[in-house]
Amino acid sequence: MGRHRPDPGGGGRFAFVIVAGVVLLALLAIGATAMLGLFSADGGASAEAVGGSESELSGAAASAQGHSLYIRVTGESTSLFVRVPGGDVLSDTTVHSGELLVFDQDELDVTIGDPAAVEVYVNGRLVDIADQPPDYSFTVTRRE
Repeated sequence: MGRHRPDPGGGGRFAFVIVAGVVLLALLAIGATAMLGLFSADGGASAEAVGGSESELSGAAASAQGHSLYIRVTGESTSLFVRVPGGDVLSDTTVHSGELLVFDQDELDVTIGDPAAVEVYVNGRLVDIADQPPDYSFTVTRRE
């Protein structure tokens, strides 16, 4: 009878498969976080849903202070495209009623599909764009 010999690389292969699985799960988690647009508050973009009570409406102007661009969706929905000029696309999505988008970059190119559906605050000040044509584009420059 012959001797039973274990596969010389068996344990190492098993460990490699486990490590590869953990790495894959970590990459999926990082990718999902990036896809959801969850960036840090300093220098990134964040979006959150809010209600429409009076206190929240008056709080919108206060919340906009200190941000280069603050957008609150007041209509049903609109398309929104925001990018750093010549650089990263920060948002290319459809936003819906009650959503907020806050951007803190020094310079931004912005295109809003339905300008009447949003309140736009640039450097903390309300900018009335409701009478602008569809797919209205403008540039934001941060002022301290």
